[in-house]
Amino acid sequence: MSAGIEMRQGTINENQWKFFLLGNDDNMQQKSSSSLQPMPADLASFVSVKQWELIHTLEIEYAANMLDVDSGAKHPFSSFGTHISVDQEEWKEYTAGLNSFQGSGGSYFDDIPNPFSYELTTFELLMIVKIFKPERLVYAIKEYVKD
Repeated sequence: MSAGIEMRQGTINENQWKFFLLGNDDNMQQKSSSSLQPMPADLASFVSVKQWELIHTLEIEYAANMLDVDSGAKHPFSSFGTHISVDQEEWKEYTAGLNSFQGSGGSYFDDIPNPFSYELTTFELLMIVKIFKPERLVYAIKEYVKD
């Protein structure tokens, strides 16, 4: 219901909704795999190949087409893979935090490295949870609905 409201308001677009529901569907996977950058070897300790494909899909399918109309700035997802590669320690900490999260009053969106934590909508933050800890997505959706 929350997503439906945001779609009518224009804060969630059809591509975001499809990614959230399907991840890499066949059509998206064909487009993004043709330009898929190889995953840096040093990310393999905390990023799977499937996660890398999803990260790349966000970069290609959505971020390239989502410019801030007022400033002309590209969407933060346009540099998602690069940011993870450059700020590996922050992303390792974030993914480790998701592994140990026990509902201690924290948020599933806490500790998402900057600039993503403050530049993304709550729905876009759900996409990060979907990539890194899909088994925690139901709990994160509850937060999204409350938000």
